[in-house]
Amino acid sequence: MSNISEDEWRDAMTKIFEKLEDDQYSKMKGLFNELGYDSPTKMMFERKLPEKLIQNFGIEKSIRLVNEAMNKIPRNDPGVQDLLRPFMDKLRRQEEGPETSSQPKTDPAGAEEPEQNQGASSGSAHSPQKMLRPDLRKTIRDLKASGDLGQKVLTVKVVQKSNLCQYQIKANETKFRFYLGVADETDSIKVVVYGRERFPAIEEGHFYTIRDPHMDRQEKVLKVTERTRISETGSLEVPRNVELEAENLFSVQFTASETSRALETRRQ
Repeated sequence: MSNISEDEWRDAMTKIFEKLEDDQYSKMKGLFNELGYDSPTKMMFERKLPEKLIQNFGIEKSIRLVNEAMNKIPRNDPGVQDLLRPFMDKLRRQEEGPETSSQPKTDPAGAEEPEQNQGASSGSAHSPQKMLRPDLRKTIRDLKASGDLGQKVLTVKVVQKSNLCQYQIKANETKFRFYLGVADETDSIKVVVYGRERFPAIEEGHFYTIRDPHMDRQEKVLKVTERTRISETGSLEVPRNVELEAENLFSVQFTASETSRALETRRQ
C-alpha cells in the first residue's frame, strides 16, 4: 500500500499543471491520449485532471506519468521539479525497500544520513542529496563484467560532457545526442545520452544515479534512452587517475559531420 498522501499529490499536481503554457499542455495531453485517456480541455484541466488521473491510474502510476510528461515537454525547471521531486523520491524509497539492521543509519530509501555542513553539491535549489546504500549500487567495473545493472543503480560523477550533437537516422529526420565521460571509485565509462531534453540538467562535476540504461558490451558504451532514469545524488570519492581516464573517453570520438554540426547550448 502506498504511503504517499493522495491530497498532497493532488495539490502538487494542480500546482504543476498551473505552470504549463498552452503548447506544453498540448504535448502532455498527446502523451495521455496515447495511453487511452482523453484529458480535458485546457480551460478545465487544471481543476479536473489531477483528480481524474488519480482515479484512472492510482497515486503511484499517476506520479510516474506526470514525471514522464514533464521530461518530454520538457519542464525541468525548479518551479516544476521542486514540486514533483518529493513524490518521485518517495516512490524510489518504496521500490528500494526498508533498511536492514546491519546497515549504517539510513532513511527509508536506504540513503545514509549526510553529515552536517557538507554543502550542496548541485549549487542549485535542490534538497540535500543522500547516497544510496552500497548493496543497492553496482560499480562501473562490475557493470562492465556483467553487462547489466539488473535491479541496481549506477552512481557516477560526470567528469566530461560534450556539446549537443545532431545526427540523421533518415533522410529527413534529425535527432540529437550528447556524450558523457563518467567515473566512480572503480572505473570510468563513456555514456551516450539520446535526445536533448536532459542536456541542460546534467552538469560536469555533479553526481548522478542511473537506472535502466542499455549497456553496449561490444562498443563498451552505456546508452541512456527515454526509459532510463537519472537523478542527482550525493558525492563519492573518485580517484584522480580514474577521472583522467574519463576525461579522455571521447576526446577523439566525434565524426567530422558531428563536429561540424555540434550545437553549443548555453544555460539561460
